[in-house]
Amino acid sequence: MNADPSGLNSQKGAGLARSGSTASPSIRPATVADLSTLVALNTHVQALHAEALPRQFRANPPAMEVAATFGEKFAEPNALWLLAERGGTACGYLYARFREHEESWSRPARRVCTIAHLAVHPYHRRQGVARALVEAAVTEAGHHGFTRIELDVWSFNTAAREAFVRLGFAPFNERMERTAPATHQPTVPAEVPPRPGGRP
Repeated sequence: MNADPSGLNSQKGAGLARSGSTASPSIRPATVADLSTLVALNTHVQALHAEALPRQFRANPPAMEVAATFGEKFAEPNALWLLAERGGTACGYLYARFREHEESWSRPARRVCTIAHLAVHPYHRRQGVARALVEAAVTEAGHHGFTRIELDVWSFNTAAREAFVRLGFAPFNERMERTAPATHQPTVPAEVPPRPGGRP
């Protein structure tokens, strides 16, 4: 999934966060008990990406499937999950991974904290929630000796890109794609005659 602090569908899960308060959000570690809240917050960013890139993202994946995947990621020893709340109401979350890369023939050893998810509820956009989550993650990374913070953003999402620049990020790599004409026709396997007794 992608980090995306701004472009969120404002309808789904709106009951999560209707407060218009501009008070600074509180940031705490998320737990497995917060799974349903995290899934609901993720719904917004998933819908945004599925609408823009239907070949890359599923629309309306089953909540139980998302929860199961998130639950697996909670079990990872190198995972960081943070939940932003304002007045006791969830308004955003961040998921990051810490990874140590060994030296290779082309690159030196490095320690990287990668922000994989960053979602803010639409009612709390442009109120410092994304900044608070990112700064909390940066602080946590520094405590563990990870000084490089990375994330990716899809090209269509200019609002997220601009937000990340304001949060201190700068581009350092770019992925590109093209499509090839589909000239190969899959071979349909021949029917295997049943064996005596009716079993294939």
